[in-house]
Amino acid sequence: MARGGETWRRLEAIFPSDIPTHSRHQTFFFDERGLLRRLDYTAEVFSRWARSSNYCYDYREMSGIMVPTRRKVTLRGPGGRPLSWPTMVWIQIQDSELVERLSA
Repeated sequence: MARGGETWRRLEAIFPSDIPTHSRHQTFFFDERGLLRRLDYTAEVFSRWARSSNYCYDYREMSGIMVPTRRKVTLRGPGGRPLSWPTMVWIQIQDSELVERLSA
């Protein structure tokens, strides 16, 4: 899949029913650097019609890990194509830090 001059590779996954997730069937799209750029799924907790595309933008390195600082979730229309409107979720991360969890 090509988007904005980049080639995205897709990975389709089916999760076991005992793993809590939005949807058992999900499609991940990664860019040439291996960064997640889009995730397609159906938010089954809502309904079968809640087909979504979750876009990841503006990656920054935080505590040695690449983190998307902006995420946008839109609906998918007929044929699974992402719709430009409405935006269902818009997340902006200003700062983040990973810390080592101390053993109890």
